[in-house]
Amino acid sequence: MSDRGLKALAGKRATAFGHFVVEFATPGIGHIMKSAGCDFVLFDLEHSGFGFETVKSAMRYFEAADLPAIVRAPSKEYHHIARACDMGAEGVMLPMVSGPKEARHILDCMKYTPDGKRGVALQVSPPFVVTEDELAKVVDAIAASLREVVPALSPTGL
Repeated sequence: MSDRGLKALAGKRATAFGHFVVEFATPGIGHIMKSAGCDFVLFDLEHSGFGFETVKSAMRYFEAADLPAIVRAPSKEYHHIARACDMGAEGVMLPMVSGPKEARHILDCMKYTPDGKRGVALQVSPPFVVTEDELAKVVDAIAASLREVVPALSPTGL
């Protein structure tokens, strides 16, 4: 992630301005928002007709404009949260979070092991989503679990 990403914005004391995109996802939308003075974009899946195919394209439009994007997922289900992250969202907004247990579930859906339970989608995730250190942790965790699981499933495979 660039030093102008969502995390960098959140760490500043200055006011950041964003725009809620619910209607138009044209290829120039990122540059239009950036030219209008937006520091970030909220891309709505909860109250719009957009689907994840549109999100995938829109994330590339926002990346081209160096504009961080938050996706408002339609639910708190794993497949909605993880897919938004896989498509390139730097943040996820979710409806009606009611307590610490739900917040932990959301973090589990967003973070890779050992900090969460999100599956790795290297073929679709943009480079800024997985750092080298995060990838090393994921690979180590997968390797560790395979050593524990494979012998139990197939002892002759050793």
